[in-house]
Amino acid sequence: MEDLVIPFVILTAVVIYLILSRARFESDLRKSYDELIEKYKQSAEPKEKSTSKELVGLVFQTDGKLGIETLKSEIQDRLSRGKFEVKDFEC
Repeated sequence: MEDLVIPFVILTAVVIYLILSRARFESDLRKSYDELIEKYKQSAEPKEKSTSKELVGLVFQTDGKLGIETLKSEIQDRLSRGKFEVKDFEC
């Protein structure tokens, strides 16, 4: 029994060292990821870009011709210059 004391002490010391080194590694890794998350949060803050849709006119088809009725007079200038885009509306 006395001849197994030295290997048992060595084994116990190795196990304690491995437990402590793993705990230190995990805490270092957690700190590293926390720093990366903070950097990401700072860089991923939403840019103030407000895009909203506003109803400014209606398009009607009568006798094969398209007619546009505007609700705001400022939009007629854009329509005359052709500054608009056409999109399909799907329900």
